[in-house]
Amino acid sequence: MENLIILIIVVGAIYKIYKGYIEEQEKAKKRLEQIKRELQNKNPHQAPVPQVPIPQPAKTSSKPPLVTQKKAESFNDYPEFDEVEIARQRKIEQKRLEAERRLKQERQRTPTKQIQIEDLDAQHFDLRKAIIQQAVLERPYKD
Repeated sequence: MENLIILIIVVGAIYKIYKGYIEEQEKAKKRLEQIKRELQNKNPHQAPVPQVPIPQPAKTSSKPPLVTQKKAESFNDYPEFDEVEIARQRKIEQKRLEAERRLKQERQRTPTKQIQIEDLDAQHFDLRKAIIQQAVLERPYKD
């Protein structure tokens, strides 16, 4: 009986969490739809056409004033994403190759001395001394 009450409480809490999640998903879907509608109405690549106010002439003239508009930039004026990405990757590759060349040249400049066994001293490693030190270090601690 006690387990049933606990189970009902847990299921209720999980249900509330699920309902909150569903509501948040619906809100997010509405926001995305609204953003899509705004983007469809507004083209980010198109330059805004400036609105030039028509001046009121003091004298009446037979010819209306000429209004010239700048040519709007077309989408083709901008480089494509692929072109920009390829250029960036080429630059990175050139830097990497240059670094590899420098590293290779440095390695060639500095000759490495190979260590030979005869160069080491006979006193370099004393087995007896090593065993004594190990025994001292591994002895049990006494209060």
